Amino acid sequence: MLTRTVARYPEHIAVVFNDVNLTYRELGALVNAFSHALLDLGIRRGQTVCLLMTNRAEYVISWFAIARVGAVASPMNPSYKEREVAYQLSNSDAVAVVVQHELLSLVEAVRAQTPTLEHIISVGSGQQVLPTRSLSFSHLLRTHPTTPPAGIEPGWEDLVALPYSSGTTGLPKGVMLSHKNLVCNACQSIATARITFEDRMLIFVPLYHIYGIMLMGCAAMSGARAVLKFPPLAS
Repeated sequence: MLTRTVARYPEHIAVVFNDVNLTYRELGALVNAFSHALLDLGIRRGQTVCLLMTNRAEYVISWFAIARVGAVASPMNPSYKEREVAYQLSNSDAVAVVVQHELLSLVEAVRAQTPTLEHIISVGSGQQVLPTRSLSFSHLLRTHPTTPPAGIEPGWEDLVALPYSSGTTGLPKGVMLSHKNLVCNACQSIATARITFEDRMLIFVPLYHIYGIMLMGCAAMSGARAVLKFPPLAS
């Protein structure tokens, strides 16, 4: 979806976050760069990458890069505590996590409890001094090519997302969503809301929620502008 929209509307604004404005051409290039970074880290089709951050441009970049390499994105609630972070990382068999710098200490605290976790990628400010074995998201973008990775074609029925339920009747459960699920959801939403490339979508619902996921898909398919908002993390 994103590749087609980049070709149709390259200079349209795709994402607005604070003082960041990315065109679809720029978004596509950043997604390609992070896709190459994930592949260089050994992340392959079917493996899970968790996302632990608030609404921000890096979330959108990460989401589509994970999808592009055929991996599975598992969004996490940024208000989680250590026990909840450890549970989802372990239960999803995550091999990597892309985490906002302010939440990095949570992941570091439970690293010993998550044996499958191989890579921690830090997003945001304060990345000058990172814990051992942690990587900088911005550095990965700067050091990888912006051309599309070759030879990868995720299947229609392949998993693309593994969001977790709220756990009201027990422990949260991973909800297995395919590329087909999310593409059809975007098609239905665009048709019923009549979303076009001329629209601006103010997204203040969290991107870790299924509704936020749907809105990312609507923007990527239609060429609309996604304006990202989110309350600051509690201190």
